[in-house]
Amino acid sequence: MTRRQLALAALGALLAAHLIVMPFRQGWTRMGTDFPNYYTAAVLTLKHEPLRQFYDWVWFQRQIHYAGIEANWADMCRTRL
Repeated sequence: MTRRQLALAALGALLAAHLIVMPFRQGWTRMGTDFPNYYTAAVLTLKHEPLRQFYDWVWFQRQIHYAGIEANWADMCRTRL
């Protein structure tokens, strides 16, 4: 391989690593999905909580907090806009 081919291969590997690592790191460090809602609903269902409570946003947000998830409702709204 020539120097130029080696440099292009190294650049390609670096860009590929960046494309793989960056989204993984962002997904690992912040919550930008509906996971807190689904997880909390599953936990509450296992505890036999009444379904009508799930639609009370204040109560549900409190349950998300009790479930140990740090994301809040404002974070969820920002991902939707």
